[in-house]
Amino acid sequence: MKPEVTPEKIQVIYNDLSQMHLDLDPDPLQFGPKRLNEKVASCRGHLTRCEKMFLQISQDLHWFKREHRKHQTEFDIRMQDLLANDPEVMAGRNVKDREAIASTKLFDLRDRLNDLQVSIEDLEHLMVVIKAKRTDLKDLQGRIRDQLKICQEELGLGARWGHRDSTDSSSEDPRISPTGGTIEEFDSLLDSTILEIKTEEKEAPKTFDVDSLLDAILL
Repeated sequence: MKPEVTPEKIQVIYNDLSQMHLDLDPDPLQFGPKRLNEKVASCRGHLTRCEKMFLQISQDLHWFKREHRKHQTEFDIRMQDLLANDPEVMAGRNVKDREAIASTKLFDLRDRLNDLQVSIEDLEHLMVVIKAKRTDLKDLQGRIRDQLKICQEELGLGARWGHRDSTDSSSEDPRISPTGGTIEEFDSLLDSTILEIKTEEKEAPKTFDVDSLLDAILL
């Protein structure tokens, strides 16, 4: 299937990339493990979309480069044929004149080459932006891992998960024990968060002591 590179399609990609944004909480411990788990899932979702976009643009770029090489080869062969056999071209006073006349006769093919080149440049620019966004999202994943480790350290020092939600702007102490939910719910949230982070690390990460986390939560 022939890919298309249009200004509208390029704008849609830029809009999608601009929406792949996630703000981290200054103190994730106050909102509880569920919110941090949602951050992990959102970041993973953004990165998955970015990777799919990267793969699609890579395939499109490969197609256009291949077409450009094919048309360039055809252009060169037909140009040489005109220079050697076409009477009108051979009547030129010098090489530049003959090449100009031959290029005029190959206007359609030359125009196609120009369109292909423009599409290649557009896709190459998109690749640069997508790579930058992918790097930013991977850095964000690293920041979330850091926050998980910090939460583990704070829980080990006696801190507790808070139950403040994202819309709560009250001045209550956020480090109060959770009042809702069961042990199984907290266990499930922590396990899913840890599993998501482990799958993203190339090197084996330090394991979380889930029992210690739960003990700290229930203190």
